[in-house]
Amino acid sequence: MSTAPGGGRSRSTMSGNGSAGRAGRWSRGVAVSVALLTAGLAAPAGATGVPVGAAAPGGAAARTSVLAPRAAPAPFSWSTARFLHQAHQGGEDEVPSNTMYGFARALADGADMLEIDVHVSKDGVLVVGHDDTVDRTTDGRGRVKDLTLAQLRGLDAARNFVPDRGTAQGLPAASYPLRGVRTGARPAPAGFDAEDFRVPTLQEVVDAFPHVPLNVEIKGADQTEKFAVADALAAFLRPSPRRDVVVVSFDQASIDRFHARAPQIPVAAGVQAAIEFLLLGQSLPPGTVALQLPFSFSPGSIGLKVPGLDDVAQLNLAQSWVTQRAHDNGIAVHYWEVPETEEAYRQVVGVCGDGIMTTRPTRLQAFLDRTPVPRTGGQGGTPGTDGCPGGTPVPAPGCRLRVAQVPAPREGRIALRLERRGDLRS
Repeated sequence: MSTAPGGGRSRSTMSGNGSAGRAGRWSRGVAVSVALLTAGLAAPAGATGVPVGAAAPGGAAARTSVLAPRAAPAPFSWSTARFLHQAHQGGEDEVPSNTMYGFARALADGADMLEIDVHVSKDGVLVVGHDDTVDRTTDGRGRVKDLTLAQLRGLDAARNFVPDRGTAQGLPAASYPLRGVRTGARPAPAGFDAEDFRVPTLQEVVDAFPHVPLNVEIKGADQTEKFAVADALAAFLRPSPRRDVVVVSFDQASIDRFHARAPQIPVAAGVQAAIEFLLLGQSLPPGTVALQLPFSFSPGSIGLKVPGLDDVAQLNLAQSWVTQRAHDNGIAVHYWEVPETEEAYRQVVGVCGDGIMTTRPTRLQAFLDRTPVPRTGGQGGTPGTDGCPGGTPVPAPGCRLRVAQVPAPREGRIALRLERRGDLRS
């Protein structure tokens, strides 16, 4: 996630009735909670490209989902899955944002989960990318919704990527080591092809990484666009048995629309709804399994409308009372825009946060390698030793392989990472 306006709607409170009682709780709850928040500032630290619902070539009905039905997935619980190393856009400071190359690299570098953003192309295909336009990250121009899949596929999604800096324009040509890989102007890194540097479809991502948890954010420049994405995404995911996919948006109305159409797929509350839950005691929207919160933020910067916060310059949400309130209700807490420092990582772990969305997977993984934090994949640590609730049991000490399958057709090539776990991490 990245800072953008969020939307919310009124919800009933968890206890009590009537507007007078609700207003009283708002004023008292905000006074106490804002004090806690501000005090925390000083705390330590489809490959086919067929649109959903369209006719497939030859007149056949198009698939409404690219997640083909399969055997029931392994049990996955968002309330106990921790600590999740989530690669934000694949780790956009270290790899080209939202590319197949970037996703495979992030997983090989230790990520447990991918955070991605989706739009709908002109011809109705769900495509992966952060911005509403292709101007900033590619060699093209225009809004995603106005470009066909064929036009999007032809773009160089790594054109403006600068290592350790992310997307940047206007620098000397030597600053862009991956520019031109997509077009064949320079060779692809070992194990990858030019296609791994184009704008991917959501189908390509789920096909390439079928066992990797996904955080899918609904994108769009306005409500109409977001609703179109929500509808397409619901049709895409509705038949799937997977529960390791969570859908999120800054716009609560879009999340609610998605949930109404695919109620079995988990969702994360928008920031407005999350703050109302934390500060005002309001109930979370149906289907919510997680809060995805900024490490700290200015309420006005995202259009947050909560009584009592008008004069608050900065809120720190990486605090134990925040995670405890969520955990007491069976809700996970994932943090984004976390400063990429050991102090900030340690603060999130120390307050029992369930995951971090990082722009620098190698840096976060280096911290986790030397920190005994329970990990969902059995990467090390013993549940309960950090004083946090939940945690997934880990297997006996040993080694495991991390496998990031390169998208078909790739003649079976895979990327492997051998990792130690458990007592071997001393």
